[in-house]
Amino acid sequence: MSLRKVNRIPPEDRIEGECFAAAFNALLLNRHWRLVHGRCHFWRGLVQQPHAWLEHSGTVYDPSLDTIERLGDFYSRMEAVKVTSYDVRAALQLARTTGHCGPWADAARRWQIGVGDDAVMVR
Repeated sequence: MSLRKVNRIPPEDRIEGECFAAAFNALLLNRHWRLVHGRCHFWRGLVQQPHAWLEHSGTVYDPSLDTIERLGDFYSRMEAVKVTSYDVRAALQLARTTGHCGPWADAARRWQIGVGDDAVMVR
């Protein structure tokens, strides 16, 4: 399986500790991808940290780390746990509603905005 082509965000938009903003901006450049909010281990043995990345057809793009890899490799290497995911419409609606780039899990439930892979958008 080959890795999907992705439009990368510029280096100046990759600010350490700003993965939610970086992933949101990357989603705007890659509208068929899904924005994922979850948790990852950046250093083995330490507590998982909140993190955001994009997924599409078995490929992960992590804009804050500027990596593109197979889904299974990313989940294994980062010990990643997906909490929720959003299509571009849901992400834009949540960004407008909350005034920030995430995480939004509580806000999405509160406003019944589509969350997860099987989500239906509320219009």
